[in-house]
Amino acid sequence: MDNCKYDMYRLVLKIINMVT
Repeated sequence: MDNCKYDMYRLVLKIINMVT
């Protein structure tokens, strides 16, 4: 599994949560 990609995805979701 690609952990790096998964972390990136979680980071994006966190940022989206902050913006909205």
